[in-house]
Amino acid sequence: MALCLAESLIEAKGFDPLDQMQRYCRWKNEGYLSSNGQCFDIGATVGDALRRFELTGDPVSGSVDPYSAGNGSLMRLAPVPLFYARNPRAAIEYAAESSRTTHGAQEAVDACRYFAALIVGALQVHSQCSPCLRGDKSAENHFTTETRRTLRTQWDVKLGHHLPDVCHCESFTGCLHLYPGSPRGYWPHATASRDAGPDRQ
Repeated sequence: MALCLAESLIEAKGFDPLDQMQRYCRWKNEGYLSSNGQCFDIGATVGDALRRFELTGDPVSGSVDPYSAGNGSLMRLAPVPLFYARNPRAAIEYAAESSRTTHGAQEAVDACRYFAALIVGALQVHSQCSPCLRGDKSAENHFTTETRRTLRTQWDVKLGHHLPDVCHCESFTGCLHLYPGSPRGYWPHATASRDAGPDRQ
C-alpha cells in the first residue's frame, strides 16, 4: 500500500484520495505492486474500508470506531511526509487525510499526524538526520521554525494518550525524545494499552 500511495502522489502530482483508493483496490484484487504478485496479510480495517469504497465510491471510507484504530494507515504513511517534506503543515494535514481513507478513528488519524511531523523533522535535521536516529535530544535544536510550530500544534491533540499499537515501528522509538513536553511514561502506555493482534491493521 505504501508503494501505491507513493505512485499516486507522483503520478497525480499531489494528494488524490480517490486515485489512492483505486490503487489500493487494485492491490487487493490484483496484487498490484505486491512483492509476490498477490494481496496478502490485509487487515480487517483496511479490508472493510476498501469494500466500502467499492460499494460507495467514497474515498474517505475509514471507520471512525475507536476499536478500529489499528496501525495500517501508519505503516504506509512515509510517502506523504517525504513528498511534502518542504511544507511541514501540508505534510501533517495530508497525513491525516491519508489515514482517513481506511482508518478514520481519531487515534489513528492523530498518530499519522504525529509520525509525519517526526519524519519531516528528521529530514530537516543536520548531519544526515543522525541526531534524530540516535534519539539525541539536541536534535530538536536543528528543527526549522515552521517544524517547531507545527509540532507544538500537534501536541495540543494529546497524542500521548491516544496512539494505536505502533510498538513494532523501530523508527518511531528513536524519535520519542525529540520534542520537550512529551507525556511521561508515554511509550509504555502506548505499547500496553492496545491488543497488537493481526486484525488491528
